[in-house]
Amino acid sequence: MPTNDNQVLPGPFVPGEVPDPIEAVCIQVDKIYDACSQKRCPTVQFDLIDDALCPPKSIISCSTRDFEFDCDLTQIQDDPPLVRAHVTYWYWVDVEYQCVANGNATETVSERVEHEKTVVLFGTDEMFCKVEAVIECLGCDIINDHKIQCEIGEYVVIKSALHVQLLVPAYGFCPPPPECEELPTRCEEFFEAPPPRLFPPQPWELNS
Repeated sequence: MPTNDNQVLPGPFVPGEVPDPIEAVCIQVDKIYDACSQKRCPTVQFDLIDDALCPPKSIISCSTRDFEFDCDLTQIQDDPPLVRAHVTYWYWVDVEYQCVANGNATETVSERVEHEKTVVLFGTDEMFCKVEAVIECLGCDIINDHKIQCEIGEYVVIKSALHVQLLVPAYGFCPPPPECEELPTRCEEFFEAPPPRLFPPQPWELNS
């Protein structure tokens, strides 16, 4: 965003007040040629068949973690260029629950979830594909003493990309960012506070 001294800083521009760039520069970036997205809501079952696991009484929390993927592109058409993207992605779901026998006892179980998907995108086999996802545990239900079932919300984006050099308008190098703000320590708070009273207030100061 522009400042009073005409320096351009990162941030939104005021509509109609976009300053002219000062140069054209070459940058190397991952250019996205095509992309598609999908929402899914699969269910994940936890079979509590281990004798060391207690029967569930109530669900405490459910979370997902460690999203990873593998993706291969195969050329299927030249004009227009199309590729088949075969994607395999996986992640973990963790569920913590309260036990029936002891209200203070809890257990945590984990399940690895894996899915495969094939889509068609604009691109060539010289490109690579990227997969981005937002994975959320929507909620869990206790089916019986030995089974928990959770619903998982998946929003997955698959992209065809190529690392290229682009010519773009620019405003020069980015200015140095402002100094980071840090939380004051107890000693800093003590030094910055006004001196404590050494004597009780005078009577006429009580109503002031």
